[in-house]
Amino acid sequence: MGGSPNNVSLWDEADVFALFPEDIEAGKTIADYFPASTDEPFAAPWQLVGLLNGDSGFEESRDRDSTKHPAWGYGPVIQSFKDAEYERKFTALEDNPVTQRLKSNNDTDTDVIVSTHTPAFLAFEVRDRRGKLKRRITWRPADVTYDGGTENDSDLDEAEFAASIYPDDQKRVMHKQDENKLAPAATSWTATVTATGGDMLLKVDGVATTPITQGATSTAVRNALAALANVGAGNVTVSLASGVYTIVLAKGGVLTADGANLTGGTVTVAAA
Repeated sequence: MGGSPNNVSLWDEADVFALFPEDIEAGKTIADYFPASTDEPFAAPWQLVGLLNGDSGFEESRDRDSTKHPAWGYGPVIQSFKDAEYERKFTALEDNPVTQRLKSNNDTDTDVIVSTHTPAFLAFEVRDRRGKLKRRITWRPADVTYDGGTENDSDLDEAEFAASIYPDDQKRVMHKQDENKLAPAATSWTATVTATGGDMLLKVDGVATTPITQGATSTAVRNALAALANVGAGNVTVSLASGVYTIVLAKGGVLTADGANLTGGTVTVAAA
């Protein structure tokens, strides 16, 4: 059985924050209003939307136009994509100045005015009880539209919003801030090879690679480790200098080695 339960999430709490473009000071950009880290809260001029409907959650959709291009006598041989669209929906339970403004940016104290959308930077945050946190903050103002609500004698008053989210000039759609206190810290190891021939095995938490030839390049060692089910591509880096491999396991783990098939020397593993 593979996988890790630490990668499974059940979000217990969530918030949405809005920052209206006119509240950004002259000479500043939205990046100046990003919290420095997940330990820093959203501060003014960010405004809390308020209580949310947890059953509705954050519904995200991504759409794009696609075209299949045929070759004479073959039919479609390649597909192109363009005009990607991002949308997030959320349902607010509070009737407060922020939700009122998102409903209709043109309303006055006495009248409801026709309004198509409200521009606003949005920050979405979800948290679970085990120390995981995920933030997504729009790089450009989203077009927020009010999709309707519910008013009756048995359900809470709700306001459903849809936010169309657009990329900036670097194609960035949302800024990410994630924290996972369950994730193991990266570990660094050295593997020193003094052998002149043969091959060896490297093991992560007891799971062995395929045989690695003495004198293998750092790329070959990295690929052998990345092929392990408990490591995976992109989760290991390897450098080589004077017969010493420096290995960093992004997901953590204990590195050991088996040099029984080496000749003219050994392999020694140590924590870096």
